[in-house]
This record gives sequence, structure tokens and C-alpha cells, in this order.
Amino acid sequence: MYGSRFPLAIAAFALFIECGQARTIGNTFTICKTKDKDFQECFKKSAEKALNTVLSDGIPEWGMVSIDPLFVPQLIISTGDGPVGLKLQFDNTTHTGLRTGRMISAKADPKNYKFDLELKIPHYTVAGPYEANGRIILLPITGKGLSNLTYHDVDVKWHIEGKPQTNSKGKTFMEPVKYDVIVHSERASIDLTNLFNGDKTLSDNMLKFLNENQKEFLSELEPALNQAFSELFLALAKQLFKKLPYNEIFPDL
Repeated sequence: MYGSRFPLAIAAFALFIECGQARTIGNTFTICKTKDKDFQECFKKSAEKALNTVLSDGIPEWGMVSIDPLFVPQLIISTGDGPVGLKLQFDNTTHTGLRTGRMISAKADPKNYKFDLELKIPHYTVAGPYEANGRIILLPITGKGLSNLTYHDVDVKWHIEGKPQTNSKGKTFMEPVKYDVIVHSERASIDLTNLFNGDKTLSDNMLKFLNENQKEFLSELEPALNQAFSELFLALAKQLFKKLPYNEIFPDL
């Protein structure tokens, strides 16, 4: 459901520190001790700080690009059967909004390589070329042009699971094996240019219909969107965790 490989920093348990030294785990992230009584609160604060700062800006020397804005070569959402039977393909799009996310909760089970996070994002925008083909209710829809989809008041849940991998130098890394993403929003601003090969009447009517029935449309789109984002973020997380020795992030395990 995603295009080429995506390098991305998704370390939602790290606290950024401005530092003039060379990048290391210790001088870039604050380590929360798992045996401390306030570990979970430390984890939550670290996760939000990391999301809003270092991960949003990226760490080029580690091959970690910015997550806001995030350039996504390809993202495909296919709903299959149902009231909305639609295939949406987004190519070379820019995603913005993650850096404004507020951490609602964050729970870590580092011994078992499991992490659960809940975010609230005021606005999340996907902008760039799109191609659409299918139907909405009984209305056919086709188009190929530029998209600007902004989701408002977005609830996001991340469930991450991994397994340990040890290299020849004795360092342990986490290999993500599951990255479940659940995104829920009931409001969106939807703009798709060149629907119906530029037929203005059909295009205006379809966009009006989508925006007036956005709650129902988003509900139908949600399962396919969650699957697409889960596959995308799993690929991104695999790239990140190759760079972060797990026994340096959680040295007291």
C-alpha cells in the first residue's frame, strides 16, 4: 500500500537536547530509566518533545529526514466494496501537521518491545498529485490533478511491537514487526482539481457533495486509510530503529 522505501525518524520515546557535540544517543535523547517510579510520565513527556522538535526537524547525519513536512513518494488508499468503492493514489505528496501533535497518552513496555501512543493533531494536510477512480454511493468519480486534503481534530493511535536483533558487536536493536495506526477524524477540507477531466459542473457538484457529507465519507475511507498508514509507518520505523541501539535507549533493562 506504499511506494518506495521511506527514511524517517519515528522515535516517539525520545527527548531532544540542543547540543553542539557529535550526535550520539546520549546527547540527542534524554534516557528515561525503566526502573524509576515516574518512568511512564517521563516516557510521555519525552515522546511529545521528540515529536515536536528533533523528529520534526530530522537528523540528517543519521539519515533521518523531517517528519513535518514529510515527503511521501507514493501512498495508495483502496476501499474495495461498500458504499464507497474508490482507489486514491497520491504521488510525491507533502504531509504536514505532525509537529503540532499533542501527546494524550504514552505507555511503554520496553522489556517486551511494545509501545502505545495516542495523539491529538489539530490539522493534518496531504497535498500534491493524486489520481482517483471509483464511485461514491452511486456516483462515479474520476480525476487526476492536485489534491489538498486537510483533516481537522485528528485522533491518532500508534501501537508498535518489535523484536530484538543483536549485531556482531553485541549491540541490541529493535526490529519493528507491527505498527498499527488508527486515525479518526470527522471533519476535513477536501479539494481535488481536475475531477472528471476538468468538467467544472461535475467537479463542483462532487466537491460540494464530499464536503457536505464529509463525516460519512471519512468513515468509509477510514479502514483503508489506517491500513495504508500502518504499512507506511512500519516501513519508516524499520529505517529508524536500525540507527538506535536499544540497549543504549534503555540501558537498565
